[in-house]
Amino acid sequence: MMMSHSNLETAFHALDHCKDVLLERSKYGEVDENFKQISDMGSMITGHKMTETQVCAFMIAVKLSRLSAKDGLGKNCTHKDSFVDIIGYSAIALELLDNGT
Repeated sequence: MMMSHSNLETAFHALDHCKDVLLERSKYGEVDENFKQISDMGSMITGHKMTETQVCAFMIAVKLSRLSAKDGLGKNCTHKDSFVDIIGYSAIALELLDNGT
């Protein structure tokens, strides 16, 4: 079943929101430098080399874990911001790959 353009409105809104979040978070410095620093710290903590794109994959795993959790009433958590974060980390990983890191 093919989705019509109007059925993608929520998805387009999420992508726009993710873009806004990424722009807002750019105040933390350059993506390459930031994720290199995080990968260095992760490597030091775990004793295993962690690349910048692996940091993105790890953060996606954290968000997926949060989404799979149950709330106090036993319902699945449905935090929309976690889905937006997953989009953001995926976009950052693509940028890092394009930059050769």
